[in-house]
Amino acid sequence: IGQQASAPQLVTIDPCEILAQCIETFLPLFKQRGLHLNCELSAGPVHASGDVTILKIILNNLLDNALSYATPNSQIRVQCGECQGQAEIRLANQCAELPANLERLFEPLFRRDSACNDGGTHLGIGLTLSLEAATCTGATLFASGTKDGWIEFILRLPPAR
Repeated sequence: IGQQASAPQLVTIDPCEILAQCIETFLPLFKQRGLHLNCELSAGPVHASGDVTILKIILNNLLDNALSYATPNSQIRVQCGECQGQAEIRLANQCAELPANLERLFEPLFRRDSACNDGGTHLGIGLTLSLEAATCTGATLFASGTKDGWIEFILRLPPAR
């Protein structure tokens, strides 16, 4: 028996506050892997339009991705603030191997061959679902990489209505 998905409940949110809640649950896991968190959240409230549950799903997927694929004993950088009138969350980590085409990370069932730390627990759909979830709420999600082995996911949320 199928269930009909409900439409996103778009309300005014503070994504930095929601991000801080999600990070809290990951801190012990980061510590276990020797990952150091460098977190820069806006000093004041940031207002955006979004669905709290959907945003938590996206952020938990991105944090879990960093936990699983970051180079052990490295740094994870998280930033939340406003950029050009939009709320923006950036999550970056060092990664041993990046695919040549980062858009492939959002393809269903795409898995990096060197998923050395996930113990086979990643199915290759987390980033696909995160992108679809972002899109259905009017947000954008994309990845960029650097030559020195960093990958950064950038989530931009629409302004509060």
